[in-house]
Amino acid sequence: MCGGGTGRVNIAALVCYKSGERSRLIYRLHVYRGRKGESKAFGWRD
Repeated sequence: MCGGGTGRVNIAALVCYKSGERSRLIYRLHVYRGRKGESKAFGWRD
């Protein structure tokens, strides 16, 4: 991504471990660019 440092990126992550299996990383990004009506952070449904 390019843009001269404008905006903000939030990340939420979850690591799952199960004995005898590989670990899993689940993540989600939320990009805020400062546009009108755009949410700044994750909501309850995210």
